[in-house]
Amino acid sequence: MFSEKCLILSLLWTFYLCSAQDNVSPVLTCPASVNISTTSIHATANWIITVTDNVDTDITATCDLNSGSLFTIGQTIITCLASDSAGNLGSCTFKVNVVDKGNPSVQCPGVITAETGSSNQARVVWYPPFVTDNLDNNLVAICTPVSGVSFGFGSTTVNCIATDAAGNVGSCNFRVDVIDNAPPNITCCNDIYVGKDPIIWLVDVHWTYPIVNDNIDISPETTCRRYAHHEEANQPAVLDVGTYTYACTAKDSAGNSATCTFVIAVINDSVSPTVSCPIDMHVKSSGTTVAVNWDDPVVSDNIDIALSTYCSPSSGSLFTQGLAVVQCYSTDDAANVGSCAFQVNVTFVEDHVDPTVVCPNDMSTSTTSSVATPTWDVTVTDNVDAHVVATCVPNSGSVFNIGETTVTCSATDTAGNSDSCTFKVTALFIENGGTGEDDDDGGDDGNGGDEDNREVEDNTEVKDFTEDNSENDTSSVNLNVIIGAGAGLCAFTLLVVLLIFRFYYSYKKELLKSRTATIDSIGTRTYTTPISDDTFVRYAGYEHRLPNSDGLYDSVNLRVPSTTYADNHSYVSVDDN
Repeated sequence: MFSEKCLILSLLWTFYLCSAQDNVSPVLTCPASVNISTTSIHATANWIITVTDNVDTDITATCDLNSGSLFTIGQTIITCLASDSAGNLGSCTFKVNVVDKGNPSVQCPGVITAETGSSNQARVVWYPPFVTDNLDNNLVAICTPVSGVSFGFGSTTVNCIATDAAGNVGSCNFRVDVIDNAPPNITCCNDIYVGKDPIIWLVDVHWTYPIVNDNIDISPETTCRRYAHHEEANQPAVLDVGTYTYACTAKDSAGNSATCTFVIAVINDSVSPTVSCPIDMHVKSSGTTVAVNWDDPVVSDNIDIALSTYCSPSSGSLFTQGLAVVQCYSTDDAANVGSCAFQVNVTFVEDHVDPTVVCPNDMSTSTTSSVATPTWDVTVTDNVDAHVVATCVPNSGSVFNIGETTVTCSATDTAGNSDSCTFKVTALFIENGGTGEDDDDGGDDGNGGDEDNREVEDNTEVKDFTEDNSENDTSSVNLNVIIGAGAGLCAFTLLVVLLIFRFYYSYKKELLKSRTATIDSIGTRTYTTPISDDTFVRYAGYEHRLPNSDGLYDSVNLRVPSTTYADNHSYVSVDDN
């Protein structure tokens, strides 16, 4: 009996267990996200998904892409699913982020060599560096300095940088070498010809070092040697009769060199210079002595140039009455002496005539300080003396205070005759950089001339006066009035005249607007009234525009179409458009 009960209970328990249902889905645990970086175009991503279930213990999740798959740069969403034996489905999602960490590859050119030429710089151009990237295309490298600029002498490093869309930076650099291949510019002195006294064995010849310029070096090394000699040339050169060639070479720090030559010719010279004196001079004087001046004699030589002369007595010396002989000499480098002579004849003249002193007209000068320094010229003529000089008090160029100053100029000839003249100098103070002009017409108005001729310069202001009368349907009149500084009364008068004209014009238009004419019959009707320029005559929707004119029309002829107006009571209105 007991065994039958146990068997029944076992069967019932087995039936309960077999009849129970599983409605719980598996639980999947995904990573929050998978973040990886790459220097290529893709990367491998790995992850672990855990699955738990209330019944099953060996459930495996299946994802869109398996762990260990290759992912391109960017973001990918992964979904994973798992089901238990009862068919319950669970899922989870996560993101795989692949970040670009690959720097662009930038390939620079090699060393670029450029020559300076005649300047100390060279313009250098290069092709853009070649740029490649794991993801981005058409990247451009930016170089500093840029291609096409001028580089100074020496070596300069050029840095080039390229940046991709992810902010990764690639770079390279190269060197620009600017070398100096331009030789110095050297200019030797002119050939030198020296005459030597035949009784002298050797002669000293002074020569000038060449002028040297270089595009880089300030003072290139320069040496001069006599041709076929190794030693450096002496200064001065001690030479016998003959022709000698000298070569001068300039060399810069880059090793570039240039050479020029010149010749020194030493000649036995026994020919004296030719000296040409002034013609004989006749001078009148009213005194016991007189200063006599003349031009230097002209000298020429078979070898030497620019020889000097000396005379006895010298030009400007005092001569007494009577005849005197002036002897002039010139000596060349070979000690050959040339000479000439001329006469100075001083004649006494009794002089009782005063010289004539001519002063300038009264003058004015302007200054922005407290003093002025005007200048002027005074002319003196005399019946005997050729060089009489006037003395002024104050002198020309002296400091003058603001105001009026009288200047007195006087002159005395050798006979003691004298003359004088006076004029006035007015110094004007101009404030804030004002301008004033000197005038020689004797005006004393402080501005160098007649007051009526003065010019006043000032800025003018243009004002626009616009009046509108919309109620009467009249056009506005824009008046541009130029109001100058200091012309207020003139502007006011002009404004009153323009306002009167404006009201008259508006009143006239109102009269024209209100007038009508009756057409008595079909045909032509003459309407007489003052009609202004640019006026329309309207009738029954038709209008006739009067031609433009500078004056006023006395009348207008209106022709009415017969098909439009058959009655005798039509009206024609005349108004201004």
